[in-house]
Amino acid sequence: SLLLSPTISESLSIPLSKIFLERIPDGNLSFHTALGDEIGSQIISNESNIGITYYSSDHLLEYRSIASKYSVEATVLCWDRLYLLVRKEHPLAGREQVSIGELNNLSFAILPHFNSQEDSIAYAGYLGTGNRYTTFPSVSLLKQAVIQSHMVTVLSGYAICHGFKDQNDLLKAIPLTGTRNKNEIAMCLLHRDEQSISDQEKILIQCILDYFKLS
Repeated sequence: SLLLSPTISESLSIPLSKIFLERIPDGNLSFHTALGDEIGSQIISNESNIGITYYSSDHLLEYRSIASKYSVEATVLCWDRLYLLVRKEHPLAGREQVSIGELNNLSFAILPHFNSQEDSIAYAGYLGTGNRYTTFPSVSLLKQAVIQSHMVTVLSGYAICHGFKDQNDLLKAIPLTGTRNKNEIAMCLLHRDEQSISDQEKILIQCILDYFKLS
């Protein structure tokens, strides 16, 4: 089993399953989506063995400090940041960057954790005033809402560039500034030590590292 945060799941599941099954044709792989904080907690509490999620720089330091006491490793796969995603015809589309404080009177499509995790860089409560929020369960639905319903959304660069890209040419990603914490997030591989995981799980970890060219 591999736990993935919602912003990572759609982009990473298919390429990882392809690499994994090339190495273990009769292997079994199960993807599960969970909120980022839940992934870290489940691995520390021994409910799961492997997960991939995002952490801000500060939260990564905090997690590593705790995780080391439970023989849990946290490896940075890549560094990313958050963007405002709009249609190319949107009034903000011509901007090279946009501040959180300028995001007023907009219709936002968001994933659940942007409305529930107050420590998120783009927690809805930290955005501008007069906004309306519709919560969707997946990244692909966020993109469709932006394209079809003239909404805007906040997503990581990885989620924007990977996964379902058929209509990406209709969209514009604008770097966010003025966030409560530095707009820098680490996509992290979390896993228990080798003595606590199976042979298939060890191969899955290697597949992940190879995909991100970290082996």
